[in-house]
Amino acid sequence: MSYAQRDIRHLDVFKQNLKVMQMNGLIKTGSEWDQDIRRELDDADIIVFMVSTNFLASDYIRGVEMARAIQRKEASEAELVTLLLEPDCGWKDPHQLKLRGTDQTITCNLKKYQAIHPRNRKAARWPTTANAFNHVEPALTKLRETILARRPVGEFLPRHRPTG
Repeated sequence: MSYAQRDIRHLDVFKQNLKVMQMNGLIKTGSEWDQDIRRELDDADIIVFMVSTNFLASDYIRGVEMARAIQRKEASEAELVTLLLEPDCGWKDPHQLKLRGTDQTITCNLKKYQAIHPRNRKAARWPTTANAFNHVEPALTKLRETILARRPVGEFLPRHRPTG
């Protein structure tokens, strides 16, 4: 899950609405967050961008999270979903991403990927934030089922492997 820290109130509500999908593995307090984020990006089958002005303004998100997610999507290693917290935040514009720690840049065109948004209304303006995300769960569940259907029998999503 990729989001700007200033949008964490939306993340908390979004996580509540996705309990059925068992979206665990979020970064814990005191962890090596940079390493954890990079590992989660490399392990994820579905990467969700919670896009807002704050999200697009974050150098870390642009240089690490967006860049890696785009690389994995372009290599057909992961699915990318854009959850629009602010539909008018400039998400449709091409963004030049400078990969952190390198001189390499890539172009990110989020409008190429699946976007989920509530009839062009900002999440902060929805009557109740919990209800704002109810429409997202079915779309992500369908995407998860599509991924599972493409896999050989017995191969599970990383977070859903049987233990023991």
